[in-house]
Amino acid sequence: MKSIRIPMAALVAVAALALAACGGSTNASSTGGGSIPETASFAPSSAAFFVSLDTDRSGDQWHKAGVLLDRFPASDKLVQSFNEGNQKDGVTWAQVKATLGPDTGIAALTADQSSVVLFTKSPKPDDLQALPKKSDDPEVTKVVDGWVVAGDTMAIVDRFTAARSSGSLADDGAFKDAVGKVDSGGIALAYVPGRTITTAFAKGLSSQGAPSGLGDAGKVESLAASATAQDDGVSVDVAVKSPDLTSAESFTPTLAETFPAKPLFFVNGAHLDKSFRQLLGTVQKSVPNFQQQRTQLEQALGVTLEGDVLPLFKGEIGLAVYGAASGTIPVTVDAVLAVDDEAKASHLMDRLGALVQLGGNGSTAKVQVGDVQATELTFSDGHFSILWVVDDGKLELSTSKAGLEKLRGSDNRLADDSAYTSQLSAADVPEEVTGLLYSDLQTAVPFVLGFAGDQADTEVRDNVKPLRSVVFSSTLDDDTAILSGFVGIG
Repeated sequence: MKSIRIPMAALVAVAALALAACGGSTNASSTGGGSIPETASFAPSSAAFFVSLDTDRSGDQWHKAGVLLDRFPASDKLVQSFNEGNQKDGVTWAQVKATLGPDTGIAALTADQSSVVLFTKSPKPDDLQALPKKSDDPEVTKVVDGWVVAGDTMAIVDRFTAARSSGSLADDGAFKDAVGKVDSGGIALAYVPGRTITTAFAKGLSSQGAPSGLGDAGKVESLAASATAQDDGVSVDVAVKSPDLTSAESFTPTLAETFPAKPLFFVNGAHLDKSFRQLLGTVQKSVPNFQQQRTQLEQALGVTLEGDVLPLFKGEIGLAVYGAASGTIPVTVDAVLAVDDEAKASHLMDRLGALVQLGGNGSTAKVQVGDVQATELTFSDGHFSILWVVDDGKLELSTSKAGLEKLRGSDNRLADDSAYTSQLSAADVPEEVTGLLYSDLQTAVPFVLGFAGDQADTEVRDNVKPLRSVVFSSTLDDDTAILSGFVGIG
């Protein structure tokens, strides 16, 4: 497919450009509702993927997103950049903006870029059709039932419009079920049917020479995603339907009470042993002699996956990364695993340390950390070590002694950090989840900038300052995993 220009480039980038143009507007009117966009009624049910953008410049979503975008100093350069990039064709953003309908769709009948079309119910169809004709290598357009459809060739446009005779996405049960689990009333909505994802996953495995049976791990029936502008950030929803997700189990996160505040990154999960068993089962079915090789390895190590390793992942698990604003490397990585059998957890860790030492790759020693004795495994190069202690029903690990001391402390905990609690509230994280991810960007961004040094110029530094945090939580609705996130912008 040739490069996407006008109007396709304009409309693919329409959200950012229009938000810059409408930032600070006061004529917002709420659209809300979360109903299926009209673009889905025009797209055929056989589409390999579908994206719908809210391009109603007087709507609530564009107003809110425009206010958010105005918080970034570079927002005013978007329109300028667009105009300069299309100057030779005599096309400006003002011309494109005037031709946009309330919704704009992007879809294709195939998963590659060879059949992409774009469609919008333009208030000025003649003006919109005239824009691509200004290019040296123009795309074609056609008006169908009031929609202006654009594509690389008329054959592509005709195949797309002809496919509508078999039904629209709006009437497709899988589509309605998928988008019904995300916020379809936001600034953007996307849908990918399972056949597109499964085929792409299988092709990817095949290109890497992986056993074909591993493709069973990528069975997905549908994926839907949305982005919605809020007063203080952007919320994101992703819904993935798959028969392989039924092993996930909800839990109430508690480890934020254990970890220190201000991590660069924090992730919290539980019951991962079930997912690992499911993955091992898939691999065993696909790889010849896998079970035999696994048994031989377990016998050689004196450790079994089922009896020793997997039980460590039965309870709640947390991992956090900490670093200084200067960007100094290495960072400190902490991990906590809730364990039922402290003696078994201690035995496994001691066994793993002994195996590393026996192989000449490191050495272990006892180290006093606060009121307990921890084990420190120092690898042979001397640049990296891991310390751990099993105490009070938890296996606690850190890559530094200072990190383990802070981890075992009681003050300045993540659960008490207002930045953490307020962002979880803004993200509407439920009491029970299947997973939780948090990044304090007011801590993480200075670290990244410190690490980058002079490579991050003043403009970059100014434009990342408004970022506050990222929060994602996952839940399970029957056979659908729902990932809900929030990016704080202030």
